[in-house]
Amino acid sequence: MAKLTVTSLQQMKRDGRKIMAAVCYDYQLSSILDRAGVDLISAGDSVGAGIDRDPGPMNIGRFVYDAVTSTLHIVRASRL
Repeated sequence: MAKLTVTSLQQMKRDGRKIMAAVCYDYQLSSILDRAGVDLISAGDSVGAGIDRDPGPMNIGRFVYDAVTSTLHIVRASRL
C-alpha cells in the first residue's frame, strides 16, 4: 500500500473522492485506523488525560512526544 502524500490527497479531492479522517489517542488505535484504510490520522490533544491519566495542563513538549509515539508506526495514512 502506497503512503498517502499531500499531492495524492489533493488528487483525491479533485476526483471527488471522500477523504476519511480520524483522531487517535494511542498506538493501538492508530494501528487499527491505518489498517482500516483511514486517510488522515491526527493525534488527539487530550491524550494526556485519557491515556496518561494526568488531567494537568498539556505543554508542547508532552504533546509532541505523545503525538509521535502514537503515530510512529503508521504505514499508509498521512499524519496530522
